Amino acid sequence: MSSILKIFFMKRNIFQQIVFCFFVLPLLLLQTGCLNYYKAIKGEPAKAPTQILELQNKARYFVLRNGNSAFSMADISLSDDKKTLRCRLDTLPKYHQLHLKRGHKTGTFRYEIKTEEFVLNEVHLHIPEDTLAKAGSTYTLDLNKVQRMEIIEKDGGRTAGSHLVGFLCFTLLALAAGLTLFAALGGVGFE
Repeated sequence: MSSILKIFFMKRNIFQQIVFCFFVLPLLLLQTGCLNYYKAIKGEPAKAPTQILELQNKARYFVLRNGNSAFSMADISLSDDKKTLRCRLDTLPKYHQLHLKRGHKTGTFRYEIKTEEFVLNEVHLHIPEDTLAKAGSTYTLDLNKVQRMEIIEKDGGRTAGSHLVGFLCFTLLALAAGLTLFAALGGVGFE
């Protein structure tokens, strides 16, 4: 990349270099700004019954990660002894597959604002593959099988940093445009 920039700057006059630095470069940086990020907080499988009840009271959306499969969990009820969980499994809607396809596999914990209500509402329960878990069926989950629990939340620090970069790039672009217009019009007196 640096060799490309060297070649670019060697063959350009000073005006073209300034335009590149003040317009093109900030536009490229603006693409990385104003993004929204989430993080997966690890729950404690040993405290799963308590956490599940708390999260259920907050109307969270539960996802069962069954080996390589994933299902939505509805009508969740905990047994009296709090050792099993009964629910209805269904296919996972596309708008609840962001963490499954992007965050979990690629480490890109980024979401668009239009999907915020879905992504930031999820709880993922990971279990080893169980052939009894099927979409459209009632399923009883032994809570001792829960290997990992992920609670999806907004990553405020990373999101704020991204928005700051976007704001700075936009400001730099506006300043560069103003200075260019000012110089093109002949300076202070516009003569």
